[in-house]
Amino acid sequence: SGKWVGEYRYGSDYPGMEKKSPIRFELDMTLEGGILKGICVDDETKSYFDKPALIEGTLHEDTITFKKKYPYFWDHDDNNNPRFIPKLPAREIQYSGKFENGKFTGEWQISSAFTDETGEVFEYRGTGFWNMQKAS
Repeated sequence: SGKWVGEYRYGSDYPGMEKKSPIRFELDMTLEGGILKGICVDDETKSYFDKPALIEGTLHEDTITFKKKYPYFWDHDDNNNPRFIPKLPAREIQYSGKFENGKFTGEWQISSAFTDETGEVFEYRGTGFWNMQKAS
């Protein structure tokens, strides 16, 4: 439980983004009976949302898994600029990691599917990396 600070990076599913600097985040969580809940604010989105992202997950021994859900939909356009669409529901980002040497390290994944105007279904999956440690 408590405040954790970390960063996430984009993987190779995001051409041009994987070379960008990591994005800093703060996660404030409570842990009860292996169930974790909390809120998260990151440097990439904090100026766009008036509420933090919600965190829900589990911690079992040294393995953490959680979902992060922003207040509404956002992604990146073809030029890697953030794009925010309040009328669309947020996608869930799945995080998983291990606790070693005083910090959590792992991967994140986001996936979504949509149908275009012709009825063709498109699926998208993006991945990246993250780490966090207890705030001092």
